Amino acid sequence: MKSVLMVQFRTTPLRIEVEQARHLRACPKDVALTFCSIFEVANAQELLEKARMFDAVIFGGSGDFDIDGGRHADDFGRSETVRILELIQNTVEDIIKRDQHFFGICFGHQLVAELRGGSVTNDHRQQKFGTHTVLTLEDGRTDVLFGTLPEVFYAQYWHKDSVGALPNGATLLAASPTCNFSALRYSTNVYTTQFHPEIQATDIEGTPRPKTSYLAEPPVAIDMHASPEATSLLAKFYERIQNSR
Repeated sequence: MKSVLMVQFRTTPLRIEVEQARHLRACPKDVALTFCSIFEVANAQELLEKARMFDAVIFGGSGDFDIDGGRHADDFGRSETVRILELIQNTVEDIIKRDQHFFGICFGHQLVAELRGGSVTNDHRQQKFGTHTVLTLEDGRTDVLFGTLPEVFYAQYWHKDSVGALPNGATLLAASPTCNFSALRYSTNVYTTQFHPEIQATDIEGTPRPKTSYLAEPPVAIDMHASPEATSLLAKFYERIQNSR
């Protein structure tokens, strides 16, 4: 049985449980998914050794921490992210070097990009919530995960910060008018997306408007559409893990 380690970057029990439930929903029954809080990791070496024990690694999102987030530099949600980056740096470089199967989502996408020179900032033009279109670019159309997706598809977003420059060693697979770096690939097996493939439109229904108060201009209404193509990316990711030696 293949094994996957999911590193979580959340502190609120309910948010932790909801994220776990959504990923368990996407995980095949014959794949063992193990959850680990970054705050249970004592040091960088421990995380590196732990990640090497699994066939694949997932970095999840976070509503608690930001690389920028429009926060003051000494705000805990931002200053703690500096420590998180220090904890994961060696592991990220090791994963890319060994080309281990990896999927970074939202905050996970931003963390990897920041470590690779992606200049993550609180760009008001790009921050968003709800369903938005994604454009599959030329390199995406020939990619093993993105190549079967239509040229335009829907995905679920929920973020303040955005990647501001193409990270070192990254290939841009997808973008949109409101997201310059929607999906990236490093090496062959290392993927990150700004959108949430584990979230479905029905998960967002009924979300109270105050939840979007971090946006520069909170929406009057939340636009929602089903996003089966984005959701299929995790299924394809797990299929690649299952077929790997």
